[in-house]
Amino acid sequence: MPPMSELALTPLLTHVAAGASVLDDLVRTRSRADIADNIRRWHACFSRHGLQAGDTVALLLRNRVEFIEVLLAGLEYGLRVVPLNWHLNTQERRQLLVDCQPALLVSERYFAASLASDYPLELLETLTSMQQPIEPSQTGYIMLYTGGTTGLPKGVIRKQYHTLQELREAWQQLGHSAGLSGQGVHLVTGPLYHAAPLYFALYDFLNGAPLLIMPFWQAKMALALVEQRKVRRCHLVPTQMVHLLRLPEAVRARADIRSLELILHGAAAIAGSVKQQMIDWFGPVLEEYWGGSESGMCTRISSEDWLQHPGSVGKALAHYQLRIVDMDDGHLLAAGEAGLVQIRHASGHLPFRYHGQAEDEDEWFDLGDIGYLDDAGYLYLCDRLKNKVISGGVNIYPAEVEKYLLALDAIADVAVLGLPDPVWGECLVAAIVLARPVGELAQQVRVHLQQLSAFKRPRIIYVFDDLQRLPSGKLRNHELQQRIAGHDYQQVLPL
Repeated sequence: MPPMSELALTPLLTHVAAGASVLDDLVRTRSRADIADNIRRWHACFSRHGLQAGDTVALLLRNRVEFIEVLLAGLEYGLRVVPLNWHLNTQERRQLLVDCQPALLVSERYFAASLASDYPLELLETLTSMQQPIEPSQTGYIMLYTGGTTGLPKGVIRKQYHTLQELREAWQQLGHSAGLSGQGVHLVTGPLYHAAPLYFALYDFLNGAPLLIMPFWQAKMALALVEQRKVRRCHLVPTQMVHLLRLPEAVRARADIRSLELILHGAAAIAGSVKQQMIDWFGPVLEEYWGGSESGMCTRISSEDWLQHPGSVGKALAHYQLRIVDMDDGHLLAAGEAGLVQIRHASGHLPFRYHGQAEDEDEWFDLGDIGYLDDAGYLYLCDRLKNKVISGGVNIYPAEVEKYLLALDAIADVAVLGLPDPVWGECLVAAIVLARPVGELAQQVRVHLQQLSAFKRPRIIYVFDDLQRLPSGKLRNHELQQRIAGHDYQQVLPL
């Protein structure tokens, strides 16, 4: 079969200044011929370093054209390709390298000073040699690390394929099932080392879509790219939507967004008011999903269905079944009862395995989410199990409270969490970032939260300049707790 590189991959965006007027001068593109040549260079590089099919190549690369090229080259060469989170600190990166033990680390000069010297290293800037394409003895695969927001990240390996053709056809089919049919430009808005931005981009690309890769997220830049490049599809996380909605009204009003046909979104809970505003602005192009690095997409819901079932993340896709079980004894719960959301793949086997662990034959698995199913089979999520706060013996799910607070225009970002308390066990608090200066904020919040039961209302609000979210939109709660303990905030508002 033709190599995966024979599909169009142009234009690809690397470096863009903040001013939209200079976009054309700062866009680098790759044609089919360019990609094929560069993949041959990477094959030569792998051969020069003595790599064999089954070896590991780790990528420490920012969002740039070479990321896709090296990844495709690794898959064609039969390697395990491991994208690393470059936002991690040096020690955290080294822990991942020790875990995956790469035969080669591919990086760029930007990271050179902080790289460990224990592994063979190839910098993008030194790649020159070429050779004829190889005939791989096996097909490579991707291993992505989980976010590690509550512990050490785990390497996730999804289903492996015997041939490139089998891999390509499977990914093309997954793309079509997600609405990524390859028609028009796909804008990559998030880091490619994360599952959703990477896989959705690959699925659309293998169906023929040109990729337009943002080097970093900036709401105004994204809007300009949609207009100038006639973007058809993209993936957003809720934080990015809030950033878009917080743009000046004049900027939003003059943006031509008519080319957008699909905005996939997931990865974190979204406030109903935020989603409604996005639908009002962009139209019914939002498609919400629920899943994880391990499972991929498990549920999906259109804008039209969401308006009929607000707050739901949709019904199970054809290749998955859902059930809700009690968190203590595992018994099956009825519709409307909240518990642990479990998933079963149609194959009857786990669709993934963790690096370093034996394959598990259990049919049902979970992603650590708490939720419930309604009578029609629509799934509603309450929160992550690890986020649950127990105050006075009562379970509280912070995501519910966060949605209420995000409905206030004065609040640009919010995280609700529990802090140790000698009386209650945990005390519910909120950390917020203001969208604009506002007087009597505490009183506004008190009035707004009257819609919630008293035990769900935060006792204290901490105001920050920035919550320092990960590029995936997630937070490391323990780091936020440390910032609160260290008084690293602007002010405190007792409620």
